[in-house]
Amino acid sequence: MLRVTFYSYKGGVGRTLALLNVAAVLARRGRKVVAVDLDLEAPGFGLSLLTRSPEGHAQRGVSEFLLERRAGENMHLQADAYAYPILPLQCGDNLWLMPAGQRAKELADLIPGLYDDPEDPSTRLFDLLVAEIAETLAPDYLFFDSRTGTADIAGVCTLELPQVVVAVCGLGEQNVEGMADVLQQMRHVRHENEMPEVATLVALSPVPQFQQDLASRGAGAGPRQFSWPRGLPGPGTGREGLSSEELLLLGRMEEIERRVMVPIYQEFGPGLESFPNLHHQDLLHELAYEPLVPLTGELQIARGSRLAGQYRALAQSIARASTIDASMVPMDEAWMDVMGKRP
Repeated sequence: MLRVTFYSYKGGVGRTLALLNVAAVLARRGRKVVAVDLDLEAPGFGLSLLTRSPEGHAQRGVSEFLLERRAGENMHLQADAYAYPILPLQCGDNLWLMPAGQRAKELADLIPGLYDDPEDPSTRLFDLLVAEIAETLAPDYLFFDSRTGTADIAGVCTLELPQVVVAVCGLGEQNVEGMADVLQQMRHVRHENEMPEVATLVALSPVPQFQQDLASRGAGAGPRQFSWPRGLPGPGTGREGLSSEELLLLGRMEEIERRVMVPIYQEFGPGLESFPNLHHQDLLHELAYEPLVPLTGELQIARGSRLAGQYRALAQSIARASTIDASMVPMDEAWMDVMGKRP
């Protein structure tokens, strides 16, 4: 079971939609995925048709599970009593959600004090959550939707729980600076405490698409490790005639390369021992700007859109990080297109 946290420094960048779409991609390919809503102060699961429980009413979630376990209550209820399957037509029984629940604020208020006493069994609550989900639901992937910023629960989600962190980063200055600082803090804490290595995948979102004729201005740039929005010239290439907005985006992408990606590439080196199937190209993804997606909240994986293909590419990278051979995850035609594998 691979544990994956989806984290963003600020909201509004499509983190939860990315999690749901990637989870659905894997579920449709026969993998079982459980997603847990740990954005306790602004829960997202259950608020849309995609994530609503089959009964259509509020129910227990992760907050009830953890608080009841801490109090010794409802010990007869297993983890699957706090979760429910979604999208049965698309995913069968392979995609389950555990919402934040009705006591989310109470749990959020409790977390800062959980680690005051290392001997307190409460410090193992999240280990218990993972263990019970593994036992009762037996997923191939366990996804966590993290709180934004640097809240205590965000620290749990990015340091204690994951083997892989998907850092969903907007292009705004605060997003970039905040994400760079958080990722640096994560690396420092893991190093100082000799914690297991974690794979960090960055998903830039949302990335605007510029006209294709801009690509010719960057001709001859040669191969580069860093990815750029479609149609924009890379570093050191001709930029004559670019608009002020395009130049601003180029400057921001260079900042992302310097502040966010270079440290990740340096940490990755020739590869991570714990993730032998991961490659450099798996470390950076782009999620296109499609204005109607946040409004409709529709699942994109069944569509032929650019964004749908990008979700599939991100799912493929996460699959490579697991102990499941990525080749065991069948590729449909759209996935083959985006991965450049079509003959």
